[in-house]
Amino acid sequence: ELIKNILNIPSESRTLEFKRLGSRNESIDRILQSIVAMANTDGGTLILGVEDPQKTTLRGLDRILGIEENLEFYDEIGKTVRKISPPISSIWPPDLVEVPNKNVRIGLLAVPKISDGFRSIEGHVYVRLERGNKRLLPQEVVHFAYVKGFERADRELVSVDFSLLKTNFYDVWRRKRGIIEDSIDTVLEKTGLARKGKGGQILPTRAAVLLFAEFPNDLLDTKCAIRIFQYEGNLETIKETLNLIGTPKNIVGPVIKQITDAHEYVLTLLRTGIRVPSGFVTTYQIPERAIKEAITNAVIHRDYYTKRDIEVRIFEDRVEIESPGLLPLNITPSNIGVERAHG
Repeated sequence: ELIKNILNIPSESRTLEFKRLGSRNESIDRILQSIVAMANTDGGTLILGVEDPQKTTLRGLDRILGIEENLEFYDEIGKTVRKISPPISSIWPPDLVEVPNKNVRIGLLAVPKISDGFRSIEGHVYVRLERGNKRLLPQEVVHFAYVKGFERADRELVSVDFSLLKTNFYDVWRRKRGIIEDSIDTVLEKTGLARKGKGGQILPTRAAVLLFAEFPNDLLDTKCAIRIFQYEGNLETIKETLNLIGTPKNIVGPVIKQITDAHEYVLTLLRTGIRVPSGFVTTYQIPERAIKEAITNAVIHRDYYTKRDIEVRIFEDRVEIESPGLLPLNITPSNIGVERAHG
């Protein structure tokens, strides 16, 4: 039944690939690349000893040549799979399945989806597409690490003096958490907002700077402010002059202050009047709760690795809030409506 089900699979996919070991087009490198790509994406299965139905005119059991077609090649895979870095535990040997009436075996190599850091082969990182693999460029590897959660911008250590973080914002945070006063580096290390760097020196994380520094923008190699624009009409127009109303507002400071300042400023621009019957209640063009939630989410969930500020654009009929971030590796503007994000 298992063999029948395998032969009924119409084509390869993101999580499945056929490998005929005697094929002139097959190589150890390509097999290792597929293992690494699957591990870095969704996991999957390599079926060893079976021809890809899309690449052959053979049908049924004739597609099965088994690992016996090239046992030397099969053994070589087992040796070279150790080159994957870091190693993938318990990946070899594959499960071997006897094929009735053929006197051969096929190998089912199960590749787990890894969650503790990406895998590479000879210094190269691969990810899986719908069919086939993609080798990532160096800048894509960095993006990939953030998308998968292996690296987080807020956990990066930064070379910022702790004295610049001992602000009123830090004191309020410490008191609210009931933390006994101690040196700031000790407190932040105990709460995960500082740790030892490669040289053994305690350094604050990017999150600590964003939370407590008076002006995080001046201390970090990224942008982390909120810029607010108000326009006449319903579209941004570029003529001799922009249709801006006034000068754009730039909100800086620790993230908590940015959130409260942005709430106050945007709601002031959206104020439409005061409702009296049930008491003095300020009314807005857009519900107050919606504006506050959208701004808060933009600040909390933005990508602090991307060097762009949050932008709030206020038009006569709507408010647009753009929070910096990148699309997952397998998502493009053309497939975002139908494709599922991986990571």
